[in-house]
Amino acid sequence: MSTSESGSIFEHKEQPTLALEAPTKDVIEEDDIQTVVVDGNPVRMDKLGPLVINTDGTLARINNWHEMTELEQQKTLRVLGRRNKQRLAKLQEEAGLDAIEKIGSFCQNATTRRRIFEAFYGGFDSSLDEAALDLLRARRKVAEQLGFRSYADLEMAPMAVGDEATARRWMDQCWQEAQPTMSKAVKKMKDVSSRGGSKGLSHVDQMFWRAHVAREIDTWRLSEFLPADKCLPSLLNLVGKAYSVTFREVDGANLLTRLLSGWHRSVKVYEVTDGPPSAVKKAGRGKLGYVYLDLYRRMSFLGRPAVELAGALRLCPGHAYLSCNLPGVGLGQGSKLLHPEELVGITHELGHAVHILCHTGSPQEFDDLPLDVLELPSTLVETIALHPESMTQYAQHRDNGSLPPGDLLRSCQRDSHFFVRVLQNCSVSLGLHAEDFDPFKKTAADLREHAISLWQRYSLVEADPAFTPLGGDAGLNVGHGANHVAYLLCYLRVANILQKKGSRKDAARWLQPEFAGLLRSQLLDQNFPSERMAAVQPTLGKQGRELPPHPLPQLPSSTLLLFQQLAQ
Repeated sequence: MSTSESGSIFEHKEQPTLALEAPTKDVIEEDDIQTVVVDGNPVRMDKLGPLVINTDGTLARINNWHEMTELEQQKTLRVLGRRNKQRLAKLQEEAGLDAIEKIGSFCQNATTRRRIFEAFYGGFDSSLDEAALDLLRARRKVAEQLGFRSYADLEMAPMAVGDEATARRWMDQCWQEAQPTMSKAVKKMKDVSSRGGSKGLSHVDQMFWRAHVAREIDTWRLSEFLPADKCLPSLLNLVGKAYSVTFREVDGANLLTRLLSGWHRSVKVYEVTDGPPSAVKKAGRGKLGYVYLDLYRRMSFLGRPAVELAGALRLCPGHAYLSCNLPGVGLGQGSKLLHPEELVGITHELGHAVHILCHTGSPQEFDDLPLDVLELPSTLVETIALHPESMTQYAQHRDNGSLPPGDLLRSCQRDSHFFVRVLQNCSVSLGLHAEDFDPFKKTAADLREHAISLWQRYSLVEADPAFTPLGGDAGLNVGHGANHVAYLLCYLRVANILQKKGSRKDAARWLQPEFAGLLRSQLLDQNFPSERMAAVQPTLGKQGRELPPHPLPQLPSSTLLLFQQLAQ
């Protein structure tokens, strides 16, 4: 129902109710407590008078309430209603998708989980779908001007899949080959939930039972072994081994040097030299450039975010800025404890930084690389860093320096759920930009319905009626474009590369100089032909010129590696 059709509700709220009048429809009784609506603001009352919300969230009363006249009580209620509402607004914390997922994973009360789920997704009304529809219309016009049938075809053209239809067939193959592991996982969740009294496995409770079965709580226990100040140098050393480079911090971030350079004191500046860390004292090592690592989010004097969204940026040749946008140190922690996903984010951006510094072409040639080439070095090094054997090189307890036990190291490994979730989000962004969804002929309601069906295509659990994929990562994907299938392509290539160059029992081989040399010569140091514009201009091909081949070798024919090798 649209907002205009809900006018009667607003009209009802606009009628003020005097405090001492007989209870009407604006007075809601609950045992001995009643809620009185005054000028649209609810005030809770009992026999002793109205409840006052203090600035710290505690409750108080008005001592002389019964000594006031009727007129004084009416005025007091109006002031109190506005003030309580303002104080509640300040006390409320905005909850994003990350917070909702954490609550959904660990909240023991099924009713609370549903209330939070419905409240979160209920915040995404038809205005979101209208905005997405406007964006899709603009992109469809761009694609058609360039000679493409859809924006999805335009963004698939430079990548290994080539077009939207091929990408969709490949994603269907992923889903088909994920069925054995996903079916077993869902069956186990259903068995555990049934022992807990639940009937079936609902969309709302899926996250909770998955966390229970997979012991997701262990990933939080692992944070005790990931103090940022201790594990970051070792993590840089691991990335250096993987890509045959060395990171060296160039200053201690004191106030004087930062006033001269202009960088914030929280930014860490590293000089990056060619060659592995073990060869740091050898002569003839070339300097690749500098990395500016901005780990934490912060606010400006105006109360606005002062840090860019997470990502890597080439400032100029030889200089790469990395924004991780992590929450700062918790109250009383002393040192930042990294969640495994935060560590993955840091490592991912470091992979981008090394690629930026090693690339021998121009900035424009680098930017023109297909996304499934640009994301491969970062996806590769994050996968190496997350392996249990690799984690023993930088994970140590914040108090005694001990290594984490094996069950904690295994808890953060990516499983089939992770890849299927990526698949679902890619399906939504690809499908909404596809030719068979014409944004000029569709309504906002059509868009929401189609987005849910695209998500449901790769789910064994039926979507909840309150759910919209655009409220989660799929919405971010749609905002960025239709090309997020590139990440799945990269994960498959990474699984294929690491399976050939080592095994789960011998991950140390991935950090040997020989393997790093291959990665440098065949990927990071390569100046692939900058022919992206030829790939996205079909008219060039119609004039007798063949479209350029993808710079990387052909994709593996099977996607089983994603669900069997590295994702157990």
